[in-house]
Amino acid sequence: MEKNSALDAGPESSAVETQTGRPFPTAILILIIGLILAAALIINASRANSKKYYIRSNEGVIEIWQGTYSPLGEKRLARIPSAEPPATIKPTYSRAEVAPLIFKHYVDQADALAEVPGTPDFAVIKSSLNQALAFATTDELRNTVFEQLNSIDLMTLLYKADAAARKKTAAGLKAAQIYLKQAAELKPGVSETQLIEQKLESIQKSIEELSNPKLESSTTPAPPPQAPEEAEKEENRPGSQTRL
Repeated sequence: MEKNSALDAGPESSAVETQTGRPFPTAILILIIGLILAAALIINASRANSKKYYIRSNEGVIEIWQGTYSPLGEKRLARIPSAEPPATIKPTYSRAEVAPLIFKHYVDQADALAEVPGTPDFAVIKSSLNQALAFATTDELRNTVFEQLNSIDLMTLLYKADAAARKKTAAGLKAAQIYLKQAAELKPGVSETQLIEQKLESIQKSIEELSNPKLESSTTPAPPPQAPEEAEKEENRPGSQTRL
């Protein structure tokens, strides 16, 4: 009777025993190990592919591509017109080999945008410089790009300060002060620093005059005295004499 009871409860007791200590069947273990190995191979292949760079020439245009983080796949990093292909053609290149080409391309692009007649599009110029920064291989190159980015930020803040100050309102003058102080934090050169200080002094004076109208009237210069001949003409002008 006890044996029959054990046989009737066979599947359930087998599941319990498996959960409480028996190892998984060999086939399931092999499947799990296979999946882990396949995932590791895919990750390694993706990492290796992302480190591959390609240089292709097409009708006088050099295109630089990079492998994506996947076993297969590419993305274009730069398209450089009128560029000379490398002297040595290879199936793939390292980042160190393509970085100088990409850096120079985006710096030249930023310089060309800055020379366009009219008001430069600083947002587009900064975008090109930031792309160049990603491929700067030395501290000297990085510092060069940082200086250009700071110059653009400085010009933008000075322009915003002038625009806010022209409103001649308390809010506008306060905003101009904030923009100028942000510009000073960029550590500009001596001449730019002097210009910022002069603008801050002028704006502070305008704020004081706005809050105290009497101060503004006291600082307003008196009209220049008339010459004797002009005063005599004014007296002889019809309607200027006192009527009795």
